[in-house]
Amino acid sequence: MNKHLFIAGMQKCGTSALASWFIDQSLAEFLVPNEKEPNVYQSIDFGKSFFVRSESTSPNAWLLDASVHYSLNPFAISRMPNNCRIVLCFRNPWERTWSAYRMNKWLAMKLPSSRNDPNGITVNAVNNYEKELLFNRIYPSKLRNTISRYLEDESVRVREGEFSARLRYELDFFYARCNFPLRNCLGCTRYRFALGNILNKFAASDVFLVSLPKLKDAALRNRFVHELLGMKGDYPEIPPEFVLEGVDIGEEKPDFSRPEFDGLRSSFRYDLQEFEKLIEREGISTDYLDFDALWKNLR
Repeated sequence: MNKHLFIAGMQKCGTSALASWFIDQSLAEFLVPNEKEPNVYQSIDFGKSFFVRSESTSPNAWLLDASVHYSLNPFAISRMPNNCRIVLCFRNPWERTWSAYRMNKWLAMKLPSSRNDPNGITVNAVNNYEKELLFNRIYPSKLRNTISRYLEDESVRVREGEFSARLRYELDFFYARCNFPLRNCLGCTRYRFALGNILNKFAASDVFLVSLPKLKDAALRNRFVHELLGMKGDYPEIPPEFVLEGVDIGEEKPDFSRPEFDGLRSSFRYDLQEFEKLIEREGISTDYLDFDALWKNLR
């Protein structure tokens, strides 16, 4: 029987570093070769149009899908196999949100405008992976023009705006539509919502909550692997991934203690309180979570 491992959230919380480490240590193989986030379980054809491993090449390796938006998608969760283990990575909500914003702005600054494309299609403003993911896996082909134009509009908003204004826009958008726009920085900071979605299907014993810096401790790291995957050993540190280290987006990191962030601070605080209540009610281990870091600039 195949052993399935998911890193189902949260974006910008160290999921890439952890996924790469599992692969490097031969603890897992990607479910779709060379793809961390194939989004098999939220694809419109359930992965039938692209290669998905039917089994691992190593008898001990788990099949890894690190599509970080699964935890926000109840439909995707309903399609995930019952026999699996799920990891959710978390970091301070301010740090996660700012990191997501930096990534989105960096991507928006890199993408040239294609409004003058003679074909009237703006997909040239989107990188190849994003095109494959959005146009061939998640959305039907008839929406290609609509989604590509919408994605470019959001890229322009991010590129020409600034952090505080982006937060206000995303909150207004959510209030009007009960969803966040593409290129959002707030969607993956809904920790209680994500964990609740996972627990609606999976047992608490199959869910592992992680603050990646906690795994710098060798004994804790080895215990984590043993409890999660059933493998004993002395495993090396998980190398951090600084994808945007040194990248200038034209904005300084905000002081999150400023009064202008008090409204969002209240929302983050309430979310973490409800997150903790859910953890306690379900009896999920918090050995790998750093609550002091999670609560920074929120108390």
